[in-house]
Amino acid sequence: MSVEEDAGDRAKRAVDQQQSLLPPLWRTLDRTVLALTSGGALYTVHIPTSTAAPTVKKVRTSTWQNFDFLVAEKCGTQSTLLTR
Repeated sequence: MSVEEDAGDRAKRAVDQQQSLLPPLWRTLDRTVLALTSGGALYTVHIPTSTAAPTVKKVRTSTWQNFDFLVAEKCGTQSTLLTR
């Protein structure tokens, strides 16, 4: 086994170990994107790791008036956690 193969194996094991700590539903998703319309509606678009179609869920139908605040915090190296 070459050094590159060994490093690749270590990286895969590290990713697998991190994914095992996630809730089961999160393990099936590759990305979640927020979509905001000009009317203020907010949607989440869950993009699965498989070839299945993305799932779109409505979070808010219009305006932001009822939110006291919306907080976006960095979560890991490539993610953002939204809370209200």
